[in-house]
Amino acid sequence: MQIKTLAIYDFDGTMLSGDSIVRYIAYAMKQGFESPWSVFRHAMNAACALTGLKSINQGKSSALKFLRNMDPAIQEEFNRSFCREILTPRLYPKAIKSMKRHHRDGCHILLVSASPDIYLKHMKEFLPIDEVLASPTDEQGIVSSSTRGAKKVRRVEDWAKEQTFQVDWHASWAFGNSIHDLPVMRLCGRPICINPTRHMRKEAVGLPIEYWKAQDSSDM
Repeated sequence: MQIKTLAIYDFDGTMLSGDSIVRYIAYAMKQGFESPWSVFRHAMNAACALTGLKSINQGKSSALKFLRNMDPAIQEEFNRSFCREILTPRLYPKAIKSMKRHHRDGCHILLVSASPDIYLKHMKEFLPIDEVLASPTDEQGIVSSSTRGAKKVRRVEDWAKEQTFQVDWHASWAFGNSIHDLPVMRLCGRPICINPTRHMRKEAVGLPIEYWKAQDSSDM
């Protein structure tokens, strides 16, 4: 059986600053699919999710309710254009360089994220990504499962079992910024912390650290 090395990338906070779902909602408002007045509802929804009054899945599903009123074909183009116009231009230059380098080196590239797969799956059209493992989301905006923490590990391990090749975990790379990325990073022999949060720095003592910026003089 063929043996392959993986390069696993988290997305939000690792490849770009902030949370992509916030930009997704803002883009829906700009395109007229969500009311600007709904910003108050989204703020309350986010607060409920953060305080535990709603589950993470319920919070994300509530935030994506506007998708229920979109024709599937329009929705597909909306998601694609969001990745093309909003996400791709905001990626850290070093993130893009890293991914392209590992792709040239023959790594199998995985994007593993808790963000909704309904839009994140389209990043394969703009980056050398072999597979996107993100939170399963249907056309109604219902998030059925969050690919986060321990669930990230299960998604990656289940995916690896289904492949026709064997993964060389010891030689594989993993990039993440938060403690929720650590379980997947610890699967790999070459984990690197990117712009680590305070909790990440505390929990990932001894791991290499890199700082990626929106604009870096070394990338110009």
